[in-house]
Amino acid sequence: MNNTIKGKVLDLLPDRVFLQYRYKKVFGTPLLLSDPQSFNEKIQWLKLYDRNPKHTVMVDKYEVKRYVSDVLGAGYVIPALGVWHHYDEIDFGALPNRFVLKCTHDSGGIVLVPDKNHLDHASVRDFLEKSLAKNYYKHAREWPYKDVPPRIIAEEYLENGSEGLHDYKIWCFNGVPEYVQYITGRIGTTYERFYDTEWNACDFHYHNPLAEQLIPRPPQLEEMLSAAEQLAYGEAFMRCDFYILENGNLKFGEITFFPMSGFESWKPEDADRIMGNKIHLPKV
Repeated sequence: MNNTIKGKVLDLLPDRVFLQYRYKKVFGTPLLLSDPQSFNEKIQWLKLYDRNPKHTVMVDKYEVKRYVSDVLGAGYVIPALGVWHHYDEIDFGALPNRFVLKCTHDSGGIVLVPDKNHLDHASVRDFLEKSLAKNYYKHAREWPYKDVPPRIIAEEYLENGSEGLHDYKIWCFNGVPEYVQYITGRIGTTYERFYDTEWNACDFHYHNPLAEQLIPRPPQLEEMLSAAEQLAYGEAFMRCDFYILENGNLKFGEITFFPMSGFESWKPEDADRIMGNKIHLPKV
């Protein structure tokens, strides 16, 4: 069976069967949905059973701006410069010289445009149109994306020094922020380090290599934690991402319910169980 045929067959599987297949393939152990214990197991459980319609708005990169503005205030939102269904609808003459293009319905469909006069329209059009055609939900059955309309938005171009923006990803368990995942090196090799809410460095990590160099506690930490707590109210698990700009302003990035789709190994391995113990699954 070639990959194309296999992919079509997998697309037809019910969500539960697909996730059980994928989990066993990635980790080599069965997915225990009847009594999930680890973080990755509980993320799969949440995909299947925690289906709040509000989550579709919260993962839509266009609609979430209005949602965050209502909860936190418009000052936290990166302004949208336009929204379109296809690349050829974009009026580039109306856009500033620098901006960001991204798809509203997926992860990774993003193009940084530091100078529109040097934009390779053919390659960018091809990339974004292919992203628009993808059904991101089918990739790992992250159900909130299933009904997000595929569009392209333009946003203001943000930066913070020669390394680009640094991410502060607030991991909230049962509506309470517990860790900040700091991501550095977006230009070049990407590293990460988790800190607790008192800014004590943690030794575990999830996806990127561990950053050896520690960074000082950001002055905006309490503001970030408060903002994340407001957004995560009532959620079993949520990650809220923020950027700190050169002028010190805090900007919202995105909301994630399923980091790495729950298919990444924690380092060390026991962190998977420790983080899983923090999630109290809702009754269904």
